[in-house]
Amino acid sequence: MSMPVIAAALALAPVQVAAQPAATVPVAPAMVVDGMRACASAVSSSGVDTARLQAAGYAAGALGSDQASADTGMSFYGKAGSAVTLVVMPSPVAMCVAMAETLGEDGREPVRAALATVYGEPADHNGNSVWRAGDQQIVLTAGEADGGPALRVAVLNENAAVHMGSNQ
Repeated sequence: MSMPVIAAALALAPVQVAAQPAATVPVAPAMVVDGMRACASAVSSSGVDTARLQAAGYAAGALGSDQASADTGMSFYGKAGSAVTLVVMPSPVAMCVAMAETLGEDGREPVRAALATVYGEPADHNGNSVWRAGDQQIVLTAGEADGGPALRVAVLNENAAVHMGSNQ
């Protein structure tokens, strides 16, 4: 996978879907895994099938009012009862990112452990946890959102990522 693709996945800042305010729902590792699994079911080399996100209970939303004028080209999805926001990146890269603010600095480890029970122990890439599952890469990284700890789990299709890397 090309480094620009990983950088794009990791640079995304968590956003809040207007219909699903993340601050009102505590984050649980199972919520993040649920979002990541919805992303994984939707991502393929031909793009992201948003109907699969909707079938998993995620509804399209809009950016919060403080970012309403931003033209990102991305799509945002939230799920009732979940503090996770899914972000779908436009072509040419098939990428879906599950994002959430965490309740403390240690919020990444329970999610990493939950993903490890599904996908095995991850590889380390510059401090990020990376798994391979078929033609997908799953990248877990921690960061900040609104001054507090946050995390992102990006699901990318390797065929699309390699294709994008070859165009640069």
